[in-house]
Amino acid sequence: MTKTSWRPGFMTWLVVAGLLLVNASVFLGDNDPQPTRRLWHHFNPYHWPGWYATNLWFVFFGLLAALVLKSNRVQSALHSFYASRLWQSAKTRLKKSKPNQAVVRFILSRKFGKRLLRKLLAFWKNINVERYPAYTWMFAFLAVFIVLFRDAAFMATPRYFLQLCWRYPYYLIYSKIYVPFYLGPLVEFNISGTITWRLFIAPVTGLFLIVWLLRVASKSKKRKAP
Repeated sequence: MTKTSWRPGFMTWLVVAGLLLVNASVFLGDNDPQPTRRLWHHFNPYHWPGWYATNLWFVFFGLLAALVLKSNRVQSALHSFYASRLWQSAKTRLKKSKPNQAVVRFILSRKFGKRLLRKLLAFWKNINVERYPAYTWMFAFLAVFIVLFRDAAFMATPRYFLQLCWRYPYYLIYSKIYVPFYLGPLVEFNISGTITWRLFIAPVTGLFLIVWLLRVASKSKKRKAP
């Protein structure tokens, strides 16, 4: 039998680093108990923010689900379920359902939809039961990142820039296009009867929209016709 060399894991190094920090705060504190109290204050889970516990639970459930899905019995049970008549009948009903067929026809009528459908089919073909643990870890880390981005204090600046990127196009369209060219002329006409060239933008836009919708409807009828 070959002997396997022991290598310290991440948790071992984390415990060693914590002990070193505690000793450093005690021996380098110049007989002042304040640094030690501050360090123990941050080590106490009672003083942790709420998103700490949320992320710990996400990691715990992700690890538990990955360990369960790695079991050969669980994977064989999943394989037998996918090969069962119940699963096959459910797939058949989904394929024959009218809403599903309508969605597929709508997607296939667009070039972008065809590409998207090819990508989805390739994605589902590459998914197998043996990769479920990896997907579990991916979802767990995604959930942890979302919680960090939403609640962590050090992510305040990225959150602010994301809010600007999300809100600026809305305010730009509303304040620079909708108010001066659509809403403002109608309000002036209703209040004072003022007629400007901007007053005709709204009906012309509505006319072009109606023509575009009629053209799309006529094209869809021609495609459906035998």
